[in-house]
Amino acid sequence: MGIIHFDAHYDLYDKYDGHKWSYACTEARSLESVVSAEDLFFVGVRVAEVSELELIAQNSGIMAIKAKEVHKLGVEAVFQKLKDKFKGYDAVYLIVDIDVLDPAFAPGIGTPQPGGLTSM
Repeated sequence: MGIIHFDAHYDLYDKYDGHKWSYACTEARSLESVVSAEDLFFVGVRVAEVSELELIAQNSGIMAIKAKEVHKLGVEAVFQKLKDKFKGYDAVYLIVDIDVLDPAFAPGIGTPQPGGLTSM
């Protein structure tokens, strides 16, 4: 199984506010028991904590296309990369966190980060 995670954040915290099962920890939990690093692909990330970058360095198979790259490459090229990556998978779980969008298009989100995906 693969995971495509559209989000402004990696959600790779070990604990957030003292909780292992926080929304900021979902993919750390996935790596523990659901998928391998090679099966995890992030799209639209704009911010990361040091602990998340350390986890990514330890799990070199994790792939990501940051929001700036999506803007540069274009949606079709990103979609092709995702198709190529997950070709042959029996199942791919798609996660879309609304904060992947630019706050101008999703003003009510709890963790806004500028430079998100838009309709452009």
